[in-house]
Amino acid sequence: MKKDDPPPLPPAEKPCIVTDSRSGNTRLNTDPGAVKGKTDVSRRLRIPPAAAALILALCPAAAFCRSPAGVGKSVIRAISASQPSAPFESHGDLWFSTWADDGTVFVSWGDGYGPGFGAGTPFSHHGLARLRGVFPDVRAEVARRFMPLSDDENNSKPTSLLFHEGRLYAAVHSPLLFPRMGFTAYSDDYGATFSYDPAGARTRERNPAFVCLIFVNMGKGSGAGPGGFVYAFGMPAEVNVSGEVYLARMPGDGILDEASWTYFAGLDAAGAPVWSGNPAEAERIESLSSRRYSSLFPNMLFSAAYHPGIERYLVMTATTAEGRLYEAPAPWGVWRLAGKWFEGAGSEWYGAYMPGIITKDMGADYFYFAAGGRTALDPAPGDEKYSFRLGKITMVLEEAAGE
Repeated sequence: MKKDDPPPLPPAEKPCIVTDSRSGNTRLNTDPGAVKGKTDVSRRLRIPPAAAALILALCPAAAFCRSPAGVGKSVIRAISASQPSAPFESHGDLWFSTWADDGTVFVSWGDGYGPGFGAGTPFSHHGLARLRGVFPDVRAEVARRFMPLSDDENNSKPTSLLFHEGRLYAAVHSPLLFPRMGFTAYSDDYGATFSYDPAGARTRERNPAFVCLIFVNMGKGSGAGPGGFVYAFGMPAEVNVSGEVYLARMPGDGILDEASWTYFAGLDAAGAPVWSGNPAEAERIESLSSRRYSSLFPNMLFSAAYHPGIERYLVMTATTAEGRLYEAPAPWGVWRLAGKWFEGAGSEWYGAYMPGIITKDMGADYFYFAAGGRTALDPAPGDEKYSFRLGKITMVLEEAAGE
């Protein structure tokens, strides 16, 4: 792969800033923090009732670790979500996406027949589709029905996707809910074939905090964030009982080389992030981590992306009972609650979980997302919740709030 040519960095605020002398804009430091010494480092559709109940019974609880007062500022005053729509027939959940350099969007699905299914369509634990068109009017085609280790025994699931510098990366975990391992597969032919090395997987014994790897999507064809690095959050499981969320950064040509990764290891005295090459020194992202088990997003997979219109990073979550959106000036925070995009059984989005932010066709104050859901333990084809449900989040921004 070509080495990264870091693009201009997205704007940010204290505690780590520099000023562009040409534009006067405040931007993230290209070297934000010192680096410590490096060290190499059943089929789901018919899941056991107890496991399904674990997902469906999640309820709100006051366990969120709040952001320190006075650190940074919010730019989102309020949010609202459109009603769900179905641009195409589909069956499944875990609709995570990335925007490719040719303008199309790759989207994963889990445990279903995928988009455009019919009589005789085989069930897949983990598939990949491609979306074409302009949101919300998009059409889908299957790119690969069976992703790596999507057989009945391994029962792999999608964690996140990233298209960067001509290569499609798929973060995978296996099996569902409480995985034994996670690994990253890649495709150099737009999803037709994938290569991967499960022998180098992250496991409960080796780098357990990153078994589930959630890439931060930056936009069309690139995942380069502050300093030209690719960023990814880490959790030990799809259903994260620990509530802990971690952060890693990696060179653009080192996504598959964990020895090149560095891990967020806290803030220095000046408030700048410190990075360590030793995963054992990784510190949780306090403003994204909960102190105990709750219905908040750290306990389920979420999606993360940069929104150029508001110059903020976004994290989106849903856990069947409610959905939340968080914003931050940098991947390491400080993260603040922007608002809830649904809450309670009266919402059309009730039952949704693990939503995927879509970076294509973002507007100055809005973006699209997809989220499957369920209210039945064994959702059959035709269940409108257990499908690609498209929504639009509109944000009321602080500078526009009084107009």
